[in-house]
Amino acid sequence: MMLATESVLSVVTGIATECLLQYHDTDAEIAQQALALLQFTAGAGDLTAAFTLALVFEAGFGTQKDPQKAGPLYQRAAYGAKTINLPPGCLILERLQQVLAKRQHVCQVNAMAALARCLLAGNGVAKDPAKAVALLERAAATGSVDAMVRLGWCFADHPDVPTDFARARALFQRAADKGDKEGQFGLACMLRRGRGGPRDRGLALSLFQLASDAGDCVAMLSVSKMLAKDKRDLVRATAWCRRAAAEGCEVIQENAKLVADKLGVSL
Repeated sequence: MMLATESVLSVVTGIATECLLQYHDTDAEIAQQALALLQFTAGAGDLTAAFTLALVFEAGFGTQKDPQKAGPLYQRAAYGAKTINLPPGCLILERLQQVLAKRQHVCQVNAMAALARCLLAGNGVAKDPAKAVALLERAAATGSVDAMVRLGWCFADHPDVPTDFARARALFQRAADKGDKEGQFGLACMLRRGRGGPRDRGLALSLFQLASDAGDCVAMLSVSKMLAKDKRDLVRATAWCRRAAAEGCEVIQENAKLVADKLGVSL
């Protein structure tokens, strides 16, 4: 694909995505036109358009949910990297090539993680946990913290993947070292139970608190439970429980009520 064509497709994909985000629930005609543009640019080889369309069909964003369409689009985005050729000696074109290559790389890594999620569940594609793990390993090797965390939970708690707490703990550690709240939460779970290495409830509590400070409502409940169980600080335990109930989804709110009942407080 020529660089000029790649650039035009990239611009059109960006405009179509913005229109879909802005008008998906207010102007059905514009939303459908944006969707048609994304389908056109995806068909012409734009990987970001393919990835965006996969997200749209998986979530039913501005259109009807269709996992059978999402799966192949994730595959195209994950495996469809292209080499961009350009004439030598043009610094502007070389800079544009770098920008497009970086954009394509980010899209591909995100698509790998999304496709792995579909492969683990058999959602829109044939279920294949081994292929999902391989994809997550590739994505994690590029530095994707999302892939590290997903892969960590595969090894820690997925019925179709052989359990390996040591690998799970190492992956959560890598993500936590990058400041990722989900990595901090996963590592805290390993430390609290002594999985994949020594048990350390003090460090687990500290990591749960870091994840809680970053807005992780499940971590908030974990902090509340640990503080209550160890009789360390019932006032803080109650405060974290109430914050989780206030900021969390319905499932979090139900769990927060159970914790509150054990604490003997109201939400």
